[in-house]
Parts: sequence; structure tokens; C-alpha cells
Amino acid sequence: MRHFKIEEVLLEWLKRRPFYKDKTPEVRQHQEKIMKELGNKLKAGIDKNPNPDEYIIEYIRKLEPKQNEDILQNIVCQLKLYLDKFKFKHFNMESIKKDYDSSDIIELWLNNLPLNIIDKNLFNIQKAQFIESIQQLKTLGCDSSILKKAILVFMKSLPIDLDKKEDTQYMNQEASNLMENLKVTPSDHVAEEITENKPKNGIINTISEWVHSLPVRSELCPKELHSFVDDMTTIINRIAMDANTTEHSYEELQKEIVKFLRRCPLESEQNTENDITSMAKLLVKSLENCLLRNKRCTESNSVTVYALQEYQFDCWLDNLGLPETFNNGYKEVAINDLAGDIVDRHKYLEINPNAKENELEHLKYQIFKWINKIVGEENLETITHADDLMRRIKKIPVPMLVRPQDKIQARSSFSNTQNRTGTVDSAAAQFSLRAQNNIDTTTSPINMNPWQQVYLQQFYRKPAEASSSPHSDVHQTNSPSNLSNASHSHSSSYSQSRLPDEGTKEAVYEKYQKIFKDRCNALPIDSSTPENAKLADLAKTAIYNGIIKTFFNLKADPEIENDYGYFELMLEEKLDELLDVLPQSLELLKQRHAWKVDILTNAIDMLDQLHNFSDRPSFRQRVRNKFNRKFAKELELEQCFLLQQGFLAEMADAFILETNYKEKDALKANIYKKRLMKKVDELATHLAKEHNVGFRFFNKNQLTRIAMKVLEQVPKPGDEVLQEEAEEIQLGDEVEKWYKDLPTKPLVNDTDGLLRKRMMDLLA
Repeated sequence: MRHFKIEEVLLEWLKRRPFYKDKTPEVRQHQEKIMKELGNKLKAGIDKNPNPDEYIIEYIRKLEPKQNEDILQNIVCQLKLYLDKFKFKHFNMESIKKDYDSSDIIELWLNNLPLNIIDKNLFNIQKAQFIESIQQLKTLGCDSSILKKAILVFMKSLPIDLDKKEDTQYMNQEASNLMENLKVTPSDHVAEEITENKPKNGIINTISEWVHSLPVRSELCPKELHSFVDDMTTIINRIAMDANTTEHSYEELQKEIVKFLRRCPLESEQNTENDITSMAKLLVKSLENCLLRNKRCTESNSVTVYALQEYQFDCWLDNLGLPETFNNGYKEVAINDLAGDIVDRHKYLEINPNAKENELEHLKYQIFKWINKIVGEENLETITHADDLMRRIKKIPVPMLVRPQDKIQARSSFSNTQNRTGTVDSAAAQFSLRAQNNIDTTTSPINMNPWQQVYLQQFYRKPAEASSSPHSDVHQTNSPSNLSNASHSHSSSYSQSRLPDEGTKEAVYEKYQKIFKDRCNALPIDSSTPENAKLADLAKTAIYNGIIKTFFNLKADPEIENDYGYFELMLEEKLDELLDVLPQSLELLKQRHAWKVDILTNAIDMLDQLHNFSDRPSFRQRVRNKFNRKFAKELELEQCFLLQQGFLAEMADAFILETNYKEKDALKANIYKKRLMKKVDELATHLAKEHNVGFRFFNKNQLTRIAMKVLEQVPKPGDEVLQEEAEEIQLGDEVEKWYKDLPTKPLVNDTDGLLRKRMMDLLA
């Protein structure tokens, strides 16, 4: 067996790091020199047996001086584990366990066991499952006997030397050693392998601050307070382990806090049920930033998702045996391509739950083909690698999409106000809305990406437009099929889509898909050998996928979508990122700028053509008349707001007149009108948000009928008139008197008068 020199191991580790590969030859030489110096220090440390941690941290800081402390600590841990694989036993467990988490401690413990590993992949799977189980048990604060039992069961499943496995005393001693080492490590939150800006021990600190602010009786000793914090932390960690933290979870958390407070010796004057509930709510509010939530894709920080992918893929690639030529700029392109496909598959499964099993099998086959293309394997080992990656990616907490149908069918915000303003007959309103089915809306809502278009339907349109519009079929459910096919170059499930009709969004997708594909294929990438040709094909496909995904990500943001200059700038930055990972040959450098300009020009043309489908004719005319598109969109939204405010007062007056409501008390009459207007405002805002259109696009007659139905549920003010409402009315009267003294223009019509009155109400 070969004995490695520590300098060789350090240099090999360095050459596998992304921060080494991205550097110039001069910087690489400097980094190699730093690692050789570290090797000399560590060799001296082995002889003298000091703690080498400070050496490693010092030299890692020299490697990456601009990185923050958390990333540096992570790199240090990776290096320690890598050195341990080569049996450099200069690390003292006591010196490193304070910096390591439980998974690192388990790794080091396993290295000291007399194992005879035959199937490395199976062992890695067992190890990962065991680490996850231990983390969960520690997080739950389970009894030590349960933890020891789990360790012993795991040890019996390992290929330990038979004599040792039958030695009960040895097995118990090793299990006890692991438990002892695990005691000093903090509890691991299973659901958060990588998080952004999360303070260490955030939950514990938050609870401690809250506990010390409680009005506890003076006889409560610090030891009891400390025990209280520990118990509460265990409960909160258990609830936080739920990956889909919801309002229901917060309710459960609040109930648990109330239970603790009831047995906590609080001062008698602040020990009522209301006081306890208020204290519990205060802690829940403080903890909201510490507890994890499943984010929508649009809310997710792509850096976090990428870091998870990179970590999982780096671990997986270590066992894959890639050719030497793969260790250049092609690697990042190829890995990003496969990672992007996997994330997209996650999203696809979220919006197509019925296709789960078939799609997962297809993804496994896709990974199999990817390995075969890169490594050239065609045997059972390839299938094993594919299975291994499948298990890894299932543990990546990729944020999922929310189906538009779920959003549309969800309970509306205005119907949740029943406790304050009476029960609203929302079911009748929804039935009336669907029965009429003639709200004047745009041909398609904004903020759509290819996945959302598959499921988003065109809900409301005038009958005349439905039959006469040349673009009446733009929302067929397979509109992005070509782009989906392009994003998954190995997929055959999309290849049988029909040819798009002229003058549809599908035709635009088809046209620009071909343009972008041709431009990517034209990139001058070295294909001199069959192996390089395969890598070049992967790189071109990855760049094409990156262009398509970036385009629709930018289009999903209204601020970017409606500002063509900003859109072009953001897309250009992404193009530079994609091109930077390619080998920078002279031919590529010569063509790079012209290639980028060509892609950007076609992308803006594609965006403009898609806007032709979504914009109303009057809005398009306004843009053609040299209006800035972003300004035109803001102006349109402002007009919708003004129209909605005028409609509120108009509806309130109409309802009062129809119901023949009479009230001698002017204050009560005004309060009732305010309540009516508030209810109509909630209805209109809800509908505009639900259908993703401005107020001006609704059919006024239909909306009036719905509003009149809803207003029947608004309670009339009695003797219980709220002081807050009364003060608001009186303030409004003062504003109206002030307004009448201003030199305003004469009223154009009654609607103008109602609108001005509403503006005064808003000012009040």
C-alpha cells in the first residue's frame, strides 16, 4: 500500500477546489506554494503533537483572503476530512470536535472502526442514513438510551471485523465513545444544510432573551431558567424540522409556549390567560425569522440552491472516475447543465404530481446517459452511480412551484375578514362571477414562465373577442413544450408536440428556439477529438439552457420585463457568466462580442413579440407612440387605481339608495357608507389580484351585481359605533372643508365628483 506525502495530498485537494481552477497560472502557483508551506507546518506538528487547527485556518485565509469566516470554516472542515482519508492521524479529537458538527464526528469515528468495506456505494448510503438519523435524534433531544440503541443497531449492520462485532464490551465502548463526542456538538437542524445569513444558535439566543424579559418571581433560580430554555428549545426544534412550516405550525408552537408559561412562576398580576397568550405571541413573532419556510421558486436565493447542488455533485463526482480532460472549464458547464435539469424536474413534479414515478425513472435514465456520455461506462456500475445521485438529489430541499390552480382556488383575503365585518357570501359571489364569465381582461396575465403557462388558463374574456381575436389560442396548454424540450436535451417525452400555428406564442417559441440553438452550436469550441466533441456538445447545450432559463426568469419580474434596457443588461451579465467558463481560445475571444449582441437582439425581439400577445391594443399603441414601456405600465396601473376609488363611492351611494337606508344621525350614516366602501374595495382588490388584471378590465355591470350581493352582509351601525370610525369621519369632514377652499377646477361629471370625494377620504 502506497504511503502518501502530506504535501501531495494537500496539493491534490487544492486542485479539486473551484477557487483554484478559476485562477490564473500565477495565482495557482502562489496557492500551491501556500499549501506546501502548510504541509511543512503540519509535518512539524505531527512530531511535536500540537494542535494543528490554527495552522490550517491561517493558511486557508491566505488562500482565500476575501471570503467570509463561515465559508473559511467550511473549507477548513473539508480539508480536515480529506486529510483523514489518507490516515494522517495528527488531529486530536478534543481539538476538532468543538469546530465539527455531528456528521464530521461520525466520519472520524467510523475511520477508527475495523471495517472491511466491499461495496463502497452501499456503505456511503448506510452512513448518510445513519448521520441523518443521529441528527434527528439529537435535535429532538431524545434519551441517551435511545441514541445508544440506534448506534448499536447501525454498528451491527456494518462490515466490522467478526471478532470485534461479537465482542459486546467493545461494541458498547465504541457506542459510548461516539455518544460522548456527540455531546459537545450543537444540535443539527436536519432541514437546513445550507442557509443564508442565519446566526449561530439563533433560536437559543431568541428564547434566552425572551425568557429573561419575563416577569418571573424572584425565587426562580438561574438553574431553573436554564432548564426552561433547554426544554423550550427542544420543542421548537422539533416543530422547525417540519420543512413546510405553515400557520398551523405556528399555532402549534404558540400552544406549546403557553403550556410552559402556565407552569412558569410568573408574577401574580401578570399571570392571567391574556398575559400568557400575549407573551407567547411575542416569542412566536421573534422566532419567525429563525424557523425555516419552504419558499416559492421566485423567492429562493439561487446561491443557496447552487451551493447545495455543488456540494452534492462534488461528493458524487469523487466516485465517478472522470477523465483528465474533464478537469477544465468544461466541468462546470456540464455539471450546471445536469443540475439545472434536476431542479427543473423537481419543479415539474411539483406541478404534475401524478407523473411522479415515471418522471423519476426518466430522470434516472437521463443521469445514466449523462454518465455514459462523459465517462464512457456501459455496465451495471453506471446504474449504481445513477442510483447514488438520485438518492442525493432527493435530499436537496429545492424550493417548489405553487400551482396557479391552487392559488386561484385558495380562500380569498377578503373572505377572511368575516370576523370583523360580517359573513360574506363569497361562494355566491364566485358562482355569479363564473356564471357571467365575461369580464373584460387582457389576453394573458403577466408574470408567467414556461411552467406556469402550462397550467394557467385564460379565465375571462369578452365573447366577441373570444371568437374574433387572431390570438385566441395563445393559451393552449402545450405552448412552452418546445422550450421544455430544449431545456431537457435528452428527453423524448416532449419531442412529439404538434407544429405551432402561425401567429401564436408557440410559433414565437419555435422560431427563437431554433435561433438560439443555432447560435450556440456556432460557438467556436474545441472539438478536435471525439472526447472533446462530446464535452463541446454538453457545453453548447448548457449555454442554450442557460439563455432560455434566464430569459423567462427575467420575464417573470415586472420591474425587469417592462424595462427593455434593464432586461438586456441583466441578460448580458448572464451571458458573460456562461461564456467565462469556456476555454478562452483566440477564435472565441474574436467572436464573443458579436455573438453576445446577436443573442441580446434576438432576446429583445422575442420579448417584444410575446408582449404583442399580452398587451391590449390601446396599450400597444401608447408604447408605439414613443412612450417608455415602464412608464406606460405604471400610468395604466395608476388609472386603474383612480377608477377603482371612484367606483367605491358610487357603489356605496347606489346601495344606500336601493335599500332605502335612512339614518337621522349623520355620523352613523357616514360610518355605514365607509363600511360599504371598504367592503367594495376589498372585493375589487381581491378580484384584481386573483385574476392578475387591473380594475379597468372588469365588466362594470357584472361587478356591480356582485358588489350589491356582498354589501347585503355589511352590518349597519347601531349604538356600538366605534370611536375610531367616528374620529375618521370627523377628520374627513375637516379635510373636505379645507379642500373646498382650494382653487380647484370645476367638476367634469358626477364620477369626477365621486372620485374627488374618495381622494379626500384617502387623504383623511
